Amino acid sequence: MKVSPTFPDAEISTDRQMKEIVNAALARSGGELGRTADRIQTVLADLSEADRDIVARVKPFNMTSLVCREPEILHRVDDTARLLVKCVAT
Repeated sequence: MKVSPTFPDAEISTDRQMKEIVNAALARSGGELGRTADRIQTVLADLSEADRDIVARVKPFNMTSLVCREPEILHRVDDTARLLVKCVAT
């Protein structure tokens, strides 16, 4: 019989034990286990409406993760466009 360290009187499954082990290891290193959908919603909330439209359009053609790369790419494109406009204007 397996018992939870949090609730010693309760039986738990092997899957639950693995999640507890992973959560404990991540917590020690400052991380946490979370749902991808929650992270995507957080990233989308930080983007402008125009950027969200771009993300929706490129999603079928993009192999990078929204959480990891797309906001960074969008900011780099914005910076490059501003630089080009500045160079053309001078």
